[in-house]
Amino acid sequence: MNDSEYFKLNGVDVGFSDKTDVRVMRGKVRVWLKTPPMALTRELHNGMADHGWRVIPDFYMVDGLTIAAHEDQALPEGRYGHVRKWPYQDETGYRHALNVYGGQDRPEFFGTLRIEAGWLELDGVIAFGTDAPQYDEVMPVSVRKCFDPLALIPPRRTLSLEQALKLPPDQVFDLQISSGEYRKFPESILNFKQLERLGFGLAMSGPHCAFRQLPPALFDLDYLHTLYLHSFADTLGALSPDIGKLHRLEELGLTSLGLSSIPETLTTLERLDTLGLDYNHLTTLPDTIGEMPALRALSIQGNRFVSLPASLSRVSKLKVDHGKRALFADVRYRSQNPAPIDETLFDLSRHPDLHARLARQLDAISNDTELKQMTLACSTYALYAEPRAAEQPLPLGASKTGGRPHLPMGMAHPADRNGLLSVFHAQINMTEIANLQPWLPRRGMLYCFVNDTEYAETPNVFYADCTHDLLAAYEYSDSTRWSDSDLDAESLAAEYALHFSSGVSVPNFYNIHNHAAVRHPQWRHLFDRDAMDDEARRRLDKFSDLMVDFPYRLVKHRLMPPPQRSHSINAHTFTQHESPQQQGAAKFGGHAHEWMNLLCLESAGDLNFWDAGTLTYSIHKQDLAIADYGRVVASIESS
Repeated sequence: MNDSEYFKLNGVDVGFSDKTDVRVMRGKVRVWLKTPPMALTRELHNGMADHGWRVIPDFYMVDGLTIAAHEDQALPEGRYGHVRKWPYQDETGYRHALNVYGGQDRPEFFGTLRIEAGWLELDGVIAFGTDAPQYDEVMPVSVRKCFDPLALIPPRRTLSLEQALKLPPDQVFDLQISSGEYRKFPESILNFKQLERLGFGLAMSGPHCAFRQLPPALFDLDYLHTLYLHSFADTLGALSPDIGKLHRLEELGLTSLGLSSIPETLTTLERLDTLGLDYNHLTTLPDTIGEMPALRALSIQGNRFVSLPASLSRVSKLKVDHGKRALFADVRYRSQNPAPIDETLFDLSRHPDLHARLARQLDAISNDTELKQMTLACSTYALYAEPRAAEQPLPLGASKTGGRPHLPMGMAHPADRNGLLSVFHAQINMTEIANLQPWLPRRGMLYCFVNDTEYAETPNVFYADCTHDLLAAYEYSDSTRWSDSDLDAESLAAEYALHFSSGVSVPNFYNIHNHAAVRHPQWRHLFDRDAMDDEARRRLDKFSDLMVDFPYRLVKHRLMPPPQRSHSINAHTFTQHESPQQQGAAKFGGHAHEWMNLLCLESAGDLNFWDAGTLTYSIHKQDLAIADYGRVVASIESS
């Protein structure tokens, strides 16, 4: 760190995190100031934190303290030497603030931000209040950070094409086209020689673009720093090598254009920081794309890659379909269990009666042999747990959701570093399901906790080999504090007993053509819409539509309980996007089909996740076999 740089809280220099981001982007100054992880002691906060609604001495900030501007700062007249007092209101009455993150509450910054050529200074206080500090106790803060003083651009007005055509061409700098229908690129745009930003089709509702080529003159717009071309017609095919002429480009988005290849010249764009190539027809990328000197963020989801360069591993913010990561990186899961996965424990192989009954129900709705075979092969043997309200406290060790956990005597309640408790969701007595399932221990207790029910970022699942006489109900009190700040002792979920049964679970066919290659790789050929003719697409759509209501047929024939009323183990869950298993593989490795849903909790009984959604705990099957619950993933799905 430069000797002239500092991040001082109450006069103490706490230093910078490597996630601090102060630089010039698109002619504006990015302000994202961040400390390393640290304890917010009284010496630092000077009594300010005592006014938080739940005071925690020496609160440890896992992600440090952050002071950040929501938007990059465009300086008046594009010149350094600007001082502004924060918070402030602009000419439209909109209130701007420097956001403060990291503590258990949300104070604000009050003071000045000075931006000079090559450095900025922040001087003021962090305090509770809106327009001014509410209390006398404030936390003084002083920050100085250096950066590369690249050229600035004055604040620009974003124009529609209609507005732009009414102005002299040399007064149009920022153009956004979000409506209309275009069979070819509008030639009138090429008259705006000073254009710095062009966004075409960013709105999902429009415009409808069907470009078959981009005009060569587009690549002569020498001042462009941002270019976004979004279409849903897949008509472009090829990107001109002339893209390399736009040497000022910092952000480039080319989405749903039907691109089949990317020219090597794109990798010569030395300022390019952000690149989006989602939902094209790309099968590979230039070998050196990950070596581009400024590239920090690259998104390449929804393509047809058959190979990818190893250089992608160098991109710090990479978004790629997890199933494609194996093309350039080692995605194997590292379990302490060397034994291979026995898939017959999870599918219907060991349950011929259920398999036959499911086959009969599929025969009753469809004559599509291949898709029925796929459904049978990918269906699972599942346990279902019906929640029933407890009229009186349940016995110690009973399987249940909500209420107080029955923990082994002497065991601490799961909590974070600051002593804030995790949220208890469920406990399962293994003896109650010993004869129903082959995955879990035959005795003892399994517990499921999570840090909060908004994001579920930190699950805590553990097993205790103990009997009910060694358990005790944990006592919450009015002074108990949870990591989920919305909880208190009065708002906890009520206790519901769990009653178990077994059945089948069929794959989720919603949007399956976008996910089948990852979830069910051995059947991917059935869902490749790009390789299908119209008849095959209609066939897939018809079967997928039939499968939407198919679970209700299974309920009628007692192959599963009513959807949304029972929790489940080893069942497929409804999801609109990535499944819980896909999320597990993306976080810890392996492939989606190697993960199983350890417990899926519905918004049933007294549980509720977002808008009547689900919370699912997922585990790798190798870890499950040795009762290793150290890398469980929690995810929430809601419509």
